[in-house]
Amino acid sequence: MSRPTRLHRRKGSRNYYFRAKVPVDLQDIYGKREVFFSLKTSDRQEALQRVHMESVRLDQEFAEKRRQRDAEAAEKLSEIEVERITAIWRHGALRADEEARISGLSPIEFESWDEAITFAYAEARESLATGKIHSISRELDELLDEIGMKVAQRSEAYRQLAYALLKAKVETLEALKARHDGRVVKTPPKPALPLHATPAISDKDALTLSQTHERWASEHLAGGGSPKSVRDFGIYVRRFIELHGDMPIAQITKAHVREYKDAMLQLPVRASGPLRKMTVPQQLEYMRENPGIKTLTPRTVNDRALGAISAVLGWAETNDLIEQNPAAKVKVKAVKVKKTVRLPYTVDDLNAICRFPVYTEGERPQAGGGEAAKWLPLMGIFTGARLEELGQLTVDDIREEQGIAYFDMTATGRGKRRKTESSKRRVPIHSKLIEMGFLGYVEQMRKQGHSRLFPALVSQDEKVTAAWSKWWGRYARKHGGFDKLKVFHSFRHAFKDALREGGVQEEVSDALTGHAPTTEGRKYGGNGYPLKRLKEGIEKLCYPGLEIGHLKS
Repeated sequence: MSRPTRLHRRKGSRNYYFRAKVPVDLQDIYGKREVFFSLKTSDRQEALQRVHMESVRLDQEFAEKRRQRDAEAAEKLSEIEVERITAIWRHGALRADEEARISGLSPIEFESWDEAITFAYAEARESLATGKIHSISRELDELLDEIGMKVAQRSEAYRQLAYALLKAKVETLEALKARHDGRVVKTPPKPALPLHATPAISDKDALTLSQTHERWASEHLAGGGSPKSVRDFGIYVRRFIELHGDMPIAQITKAHVREYKDAMLQLPVRASGPLRKMTVPQQLEYMRENPGIKTLTPRTVNDRALGAISAVLGWAETNDLIEQNPAAKVKVKAVKVKKTVRLPYTVDDLNAICRFPVYTEGERPQAGGGEAAKWLPLMGIFTGARLEELGQLTVDDIREEQGIAYFDMTATGRGKRRKTESSKRRVPIHSKLIEMGFLGYVEQMRKQGHSRLFPALVSQDEKVTAAWSKWWGRYARKHGGFDKLKVFHSFRHAFKDALREGGVQEEVSDALTGHAPTTEGRKYGGNGYPLKRLKEGIEKLCYPGLEIGHLKS
């Protein structure tokens, strides 16, 4: 996985730096080509969080600079802006026609409509052929007023735009004629507003969607929220803006959200190749011309695309910035599919794993995070903990009480994540791990001054084990020939089976694995469960036929 493009390290400095290019169209305003400053931390995980926050802030600043710059009437327009303006007009004409046909046309209306289309088509073709742009100036002015855009009427940009709109009008009327003949002509999604466009609003202080996202993000991060959520939400907020423009949130309706939902269902799962630099409207057009590309699933659209917009607008509603969240009840009606079942590792699988080169040849692949390649699988076998719970452990999380060494999974700290409240627990270290030299490894890390148990684990993702998880999948399939349904989480399933095999009571099993208890009387969980009982339970762990004698230190 490549590192974030805005995260850098200066030669001779331990600290990480933020470095971003200033867009070409803003370089005159900034007076420089890039923004560069210290993130004031040498910790990679903290630097990743800070670079995400600064990226959100800077991108919003770029957007605001553009809005300020483009407040005056435009003298020049890019080809993309001209294309978007004409596409907005085409969308409106085809949408209005479609709505009328859905309502139904009487025989008289059908005949008069036919005459009107035929006359308008002939007139538009003549104007296009002779360059009579004044014939469409009224429609153009109305369109510019509708999208809140100013273009100097005597400028070359206005003439080019008028001529482009004439061409769009001819093409649109041809589409209307085809519809009138009973042929299928789809109405394209409404494209994003051009860069120079600013939606007209009655209240000058009304917040736009991008500004609302920025305020939500600031409050979210101040409250200890995840920077990854800010980054992920920003992706879908940007897609909404590309489709509808950066609207004032008070003007966003349920219809806008429905159009956004429909558009997201047509987007590709991965925007690679030519799709990478396309806007949402351009991607939609590409997808129509290239059917067969896998699109976003209903679940992704619901949970991520709609979830992001609903969360930001829901925050606005809570803070009395809008009366009602228009995205609150908009969902894709998805067919329920069975959740992917992760298969447990069998004892034969575990024996194969314990014969991998990391154990028999001392192999330490770089992607395996050094000693993490050796210890994480063994810890998975003898703790049943989730991968991220193990990967984020610090040296101080390995503790001893009443003569019992244990993993303290109750502690919180910078960058630590817990799936649920019941995940907070203490897990005694199994005697087999101790025999393998695990406590010696912990002491070695402590003497070397490391705070994290596995300092070589690095990931661009907020989860420290995100990259390692992918490496393990590849490595285990290569050396063990495992099915793709067998992943690191398979250790957890195997651990639970081994507890049952050893006759461990369900309440002790829940306390060890961090599962929410099923009865009120057991809700004190692993954090408050007697350590001695937990130690007795974990030592009953039973993997019949497990061969690990060669791993003892």
